[in-house]
Amino acid sequence: FTRGLNVGSDHFTDYVNNYNVPQEVYETISNNEMRLFKTTPEAFIPISRKATLFSNGRFVVKDYKTDKVIPNHPLIKALENPSPLLTRNEWLKAICINFHVFGNVYIYKNLPNPFTSPFNVRLPILPNNDIKIKTTGKNYKQWEKSDIIQHYELISNHDIILTDDMIHIKSYSEDGIKGMSVLEPNQMPISNARAGHGFNNVNLSKKGALGLITPTGGDAIGVKNMTEETQNTLEKQFTETHGIFDGQTPVKFSKQPVDYKNLNYPIKDQMILETNEDTMRKLVDSIDLNMNIFSSSKGTTFNNGDAFLRSAYVDAIIPFSELICFAIGSSLNLFDQGIYIELDYSHIPALQENQKDVATNAKVKSEALQGLVSIGYTTEQAEQLLGITQE
Repeated sequence: FTRGLNVGSDHFTDYVNNYNVPQEVYETISNNEMRLFKTTPEAFIPISRKATLFSNGRFVVKDYKTDKVIPNHPLIKALENPSPLLTRNEWLKAICINFHVFGNVYIYKNLPNPFTSPFNVRLPILPNNDIKIKTTGKNYKQWEKSDIIQHYELISNHDIILTDDMIHIKSYSEDGIKGMSVLEPNQMPISNARAGHGFNNVNLSKKGALGLITPTGGDAIGVKNMTEETQNTLEKQFTETHGIFDGQTPVKFSKQPVDYKNLNYPIKDQMILETNEDTMRKLVDSIDLNMNIFSSSKGTTFNNGDAFLRSAYVDAIIPFSELICFAIGSSLNLFDQGIYIELDYSHIPALQENQKDVATNAKVKSEALQGLVSIGYTTEQAEQLLGITQE
């Protein structure tokens, strides 16, 4: 956005209504991330969709050595009620949105007292714009996080949060302290999309006259100006007599030689829709999703849609869930207790095998097994040939 419109300010509205307002120098998106997210559909739609898919996961606690689920573990109760203000699904959505919009998620590890069980915990998410990080100035010879980050501070009330009491999850970070918003590398495409929406809005709602009716012809001294009487007559006929409604005629014959000049700027020639779609595609790629799971004029078949959704979970949602679960588990010292947490998505229909295909495959293998046994193979040999394993 260098030397462009500050799309994160209220001046954007002025820009839509008036091309002549002074432009501001806008070098970064810092402190404007949430406004850009909320007012740019090309960013809001894909990030919100990923947050929704991510929130479909169900927490499970597993044994670190056997990877088996530990049913009814007391930590599940805390994870299902992470905050007094947010349900599990809302909490997971907030984590995903904060991570991508700001590049950072700040979760306060709220334990009633130092001696309480780590499974009796609340995990409220703190607002990004209210967090200040106090560092020691040292960051590469230190062994402990507290030797690098002294503490976190809430700007609104100056509350100090100890380093060990904050679960700080971040995206790529240049300094290892704060993560980078996914909007950062997409500044130019976002700027283009917002300018396209503004241009389109001006043309649709603020354009004024659609065209000019001007006199043509003339004599040796040039074209004569249209008289006021002729102008009034033409305006009245243009607005009242001619049109497509009852009592109006779509055709006009004029005794005055006139010409019509269109004042509408050809929006199609600006390729605004293509520009905005390209912006959204870049945001979608940035968060590891694919464009095929979003509404499109081309559309997809049901089977293809299921495959694309499965790909979204495998390529984006599950890896992201592992990042979040590892950060939470590490902060709660779960690994020292021989357990870890995981978000399970096996109940999602797109991730389940097609039951008809499974049944058909089982029938084919059964018939092939019988055929091999009938010609002299043992059952074990036949199963080995067919790749059948006994549970």
